[in-house]
Amino acid sequence: MAKESALKVLEMTAGKTLTTTESGLGLRHGPMAALDNQSLFVCFVSGDKRVQGYERDLLREVGAKKIARRRVVVGGAELVTDSYAEDYVAPAGVPVIADEYRAPVDVMFGQLLGLFGSIEWKLMPDSPSPEGVITRVVEKVNIYS
Repeated sequence: MAKESALKVLEMTAGKTLTTTESGLGLRHGPMAALDNQSLFVCFVSGDKRVQGYERDLLREVGAKKIARRRVVVGGAELVTDSYAEDYVAPAGVPVIADEYRAPVDVMFGQLLGLFGSIEWKLMPDSPSPEGVITRVVEKVNIYS
């Protein structure tokens, strides 16, 4: 979900909005240095309570260090809002969606983020690459057997 969302934002903004994906623990091994006070930090929170503890610690750390403009939590169930993030996105009024079924739902956040980023950069969402570097349909792919 995170990787597809990051790719969609990168694609839809013609590379003007840089993205990266990393695990909660992996972020602390260098990539955290790329965050600054203009960064949007998105965390796709796991449904596993044990994993959520690590994710909350990371959200808390990012907030304490003030290295992100906003922290957004995307979850598979109604979330109790707390001080770990400025924004929470989750389906309302539905039971918990198991992590293995969340991708089609959660990736919509990344797609909408890419769409609105494209509009913000004054690009054409259906053709965001002015130089034609990327296209809506991948071209010239050979199939080898």
